[in-house]
Amino acid sequence: MNHSKYIFIATAISICLTLMVITACAPSESKAGGAGAPELVILSPDDNEAFPSGMSVLLVASAIDDQDGDLSSNIEWTSSLDGDLGLGASRQVTLSLGEHQISATINDADGNSSKQSISISILEATGVATLQWVPPIENENNTPLTNLKGYRIYYGLSSNRMDNVININDASATSFLVDNLITGRRYYFSMTAINEQDIESKLSRIVQKEM
Repeated sequence: MNHSKYIFIATAISICLTLMVITACAPSESKAGGAGAPELVILSPDDNEAFPSGMSVLLVASAIDDQDGDLSSNIEWTSSLDGDLGLGASRQVTLSLGEHQISATINDADGNSSKQSISISILEATGVATLQWVPPIENENNTPLTNLKGYRIYYGLSSNRMDNVININDASATSFLVDNLITGRRYYFSMTAINEQDIESKLSRIVQKEM
């Protein structure tokens, strides 16, 4: 297992702090009924998105009918591998390993039906990455930084979508191990610093690691 380290060094943080690094709805198949069927849209996750095993997956969709109005709370969710996933506009589910076809189905009072499906993957997640940094000592205006509260790590499978977030409420922290990362995938990492007024810095330079 590769435990290589990525080192972040903080030197300036956005409006009150500065951080600088020196190392280290989706298209989907739609099956609708005849004229007058509810409009159904899967909002999350994206088609062909991948998730680490054991991670909770948020399913979100909306269903609007011309006559019945908002039917989102009646959306039926199913998985091609795990079966029934429950009812609702949103569901938080943990899925088994493998390739899932996630389907959302809605019926209106007249019996009209709409269905949409997406594909997602649940993959083995044994990768880790160790982040290290030097705490910042100055504000952006070069005055001493005396109210550092902690840090926030952002990471994901794309540099444009680092939507996994870890909050570190410890100003003295200088490293953190991120685990449960999908084996064989490339991850992107960045971080910010936060002061006691909850003012957050700009993102550090993005670094990456192949698991």
